[in-house]
Amino acid sequence: MYSYCALLIAAVRDANKDLYLLLIQALVEYFERTPQRLKELILIHYIDSPGGSKCQQVFFKYLSGVMSANDKLSVTEKSNSILQMVEKLAATDLVNETPFLITSSLYESLINGIHRNDYGRLFLAFVTANVLTKYPFAMRHLKKSLMSGSNMEKFIARTGWFEPKWHDTISVIKDPKKERRIMLYFTLTEIRYFTNYAIDNNDLINANFYLNILIQKFEQLCQNMNTEKDVSKFQNTLMYEVKSTLNVILNHVMTFRGSQESVKVLNYIVKSGLPLEIPTILILLQSLRTQGYVQQALTVVNSLNWETLKGQDALTIVEEIISLIQTRYPRSPKILIGYIASIYTAANGLNALSLLDDLGLLCSVEERAYTPRRISSMDIIQKANVEPHLCGFQFTSKSLVAVYETVLKLIPVALITEETIHLLFEKYLALYLNGKDTLDIFNDKQHTDSVIVILMKYLLLADGENTKMKFVLTTSRYNAAKSITMQYLEQVEVPDNGRSGYLFDMLISVALLKHQDYEFASKVIRFSRSHNIPFSFNQIYPFIMYHYGRNEFGMAEQWYNVLIKHGISAAVGPAKDLYRIARELQWSVNGFVYRKMRIRRNYAKKEEMNRLQQEPIVLIETDDTQTVEDEVTDELISGEHSLNDFGDELSSLLQEASYN
Repeated sequence: MYSYCALLIAAVRDANKDLYLLLIQALVEYFERTPQRLKELILIHYIDSPGGSKCQQVFFKYLSGVMSANDKLSVTEKSNSILQMVEKLAATDLVNETPFLITSSLYESLINGIHRNDYGRLFLAFVTANVLTKYPFAMRHLKKSLMSGSNMEKFIARTGWFEPKWHDTISVIKDPKKERRIMLYFTLTEIRYFTNYAIDNNDLINANFYLNILIQKFEQLCQNMNTEKDVSKFQNTLMYEVKSTLNVILNHVMTFRGSQESVKVLNYIVKSGLPLEIPTILILLQSLRTQGYVQQALTVVNSLNWETLKGQDALTIVEEIISLIQTRYPRSPKILIGYIASIYTAANGLNALSLLDDLGLLCSVEERAYTPRRISSMDIIQKANVEPHLCGFQFTSKSLVAVYETVLKLIPVALITEETIHLLFEKYLALYLNGKDTLDIFNDKQHTDSVIVILMKYLLLADGENTKMKFVLTTSRYNAAKSITMQYLEQVEVPDNGRSGYLFDMLISVALLKHQDYEFASKVIRFSRSHNIPFSFNQIYPFIMYHYGRNEFGMAEQWYNVLIKHGISAAVGPAKDLYRIARELQWSVNGFVYRKMRIRRNYAKKEEMNRLQQEPIVLIETDDTQTVEDEVTDELISGEHSLNDFGDELSSLLQEASYN
C-alpha cells in the first residue's frame, strides 16, 4: 500500500510539478492540523524527500513524543509503535540517502521492548529506511545475533531485504535500490565480512555482488577524503582500508581465479610499497594449501621474518604450518607427531607428547598399531628438525584435531570398530574431565566439538573422510554412537560458537532416516536449539520424511513450515521429495518458485564465471596491456605455464616484499 502511495505521488510529480506541489502542501497542512496523525505526516515528508530536513524534524518529534509518554505506554508498546512507523517508511521502497541518526540510549530503549523473534523485522526496517545509531557499535549485538541465527536472519543481516520470502534467500540480487541501500547502510568492515563470507562458502554470485559494493564504498571513502582540508589525519584510516580491501580482493582471486593469479595482486601490493601483514599471509597460506600448492605455501613460510612475529600472530602461523604438514602427509601421523613434538614443547606444564599418549594417539607411530593405547617409550618419537623460532609454542585444539584426522586416516576402514571409537572417546573424556580447568585446549577460546565430529564420522559413515551422509547400517555402531553422544552432551561443556551444526545433522539424519529413532532425534534437536544451533536442512528434512512416512501429514507440514520460515537452503536431491510431497498434500508453499530461483541462480553462476575469466582484477592496475588472446598465444609459443614458474614468481615477490 505504502509503496503504491509513493508511486502514485511520484507519478503526479513527474506528470505535473505544480499539481504535485499543491498535493504535498495540502496533505502536509491537513496532517499538521491533526497531531495524532504524525505518522502520516512523516510518511508524506518521506515520500516527498526521504531524509530531508522536514522529514528528519518530524521523525524525531514523533520519537520524542512516543518515548516521553511514560504513563500511557509500556516499553513494548513504545518500541512497537516506533517499529511500525519505520516499517511504513520502509514499505515505500524509496532510497534514503541521508540517515536518521538516533542516539544509543534511544536505541537501547527501543531494542529492550522488542522480542528476540522481531529482531529481523527491526533490522530490515532500519536498513530499508536508513536508520542508524550515532555511535556505530551500538547495534553490534543485534547484528551479531542475526548473523548467528537462522539462514533467514543471516540473509536479513547481510541484505536488509524487506519482508523476504523463502525463495528470496537464493535470488540473484539485481535491484539497484537494494544494492544502493546496502552500500549506504553498512560499513566497509561489514561489507568486507559479507564478501569474505560468500567467498568462504564458495558463493561466486554473492561474492561478486558484495565485492562490487565494497569497491563502490571504498571509492566513496576516497572521494570524501579528497574534500577534507587536512587529509593527513585520515592517512592511517585510509591505509588500513586499502590493505583490508586488497586482502578481500586477494581472497576472491585465489578462490575463484586460482592461486596462480595471486601473483598479480601480490605484485600490486609490493609495487605500491605496502607491507605484507599477517592477514595477507594467512590468506595466501590457506588458499595455497587447500588448492594443493603445498610447496609454494612452504615458500611463503620460509620467507617470513620470525623476529617480528609475536604472540597470537606467531601461533596462528604455526597452526597453519601443522595444517600444511597434514595436507602433505595426510596418512602419516609419524611425521605430523614429529613436528608437534618439536613445535609444541608444553601445554600448561603438560608435555604435548604426554597429552597425545594419554589420548591413545601416539601409538600410531608404531607399525600396525591400530588399537588406542600408551606407547612403550617416548624414544620412538622422531622429532622433526625445525628452526628455533618454531619451538616453544603451546599445544592447540586445532592441532589436536589434525592428529585425530591423520591417525584415523591411517587405520584400515575394516579395523575402525565401534570398540576403537569408544576407546578413543573414553580417553578423550577422561582427559577433559581431569584437565578442563587447566589445559588450554579446553578453554572457551579454543574448545570445539571437532573431535567428537571426527569420531562420529568414522563410526557412522561409510567413508569417514567424506561429509556425505552415506551411513553404515549396523545397529551396533548406531547404538555406540548414541551412547557416546549422550555422554558427550551431558559431560563436556563447549561454547555455543564452538559447536558444529554438522554433528547434529549427522545424528538426526541417521536416527530418523535409517533407524526411525524419534526419541533420540528429539533429544538431539532439543539440545541443539538450547545451545542456539541454527536449523539446517539435514535437521528438518528427516523429521518431515519421518512423519510423512507414518501418514502424520500435519506434523510433516509443521516441520516444512519451519524450513520455510528459517529460510533454510534446500539440498538439490532431497528437495525434490519435498516439492513432490508439498504438491501432493497441497501445502501453501510447494517449492515451485524456490526451484525456479535455484535454476536461475545456476545460470547466473555460469555467466558470472565466464565474465570473471574475461575481466581484469578489480582495483589492480598493471602495465601489462596484453589481451587474454595474447597471453594464450605466448603460452602456446613458450610452453605451458608451469608450477615452477609460479613458485619462482611467488618467491621473487616475497623476497622483494616488506613484512609487518
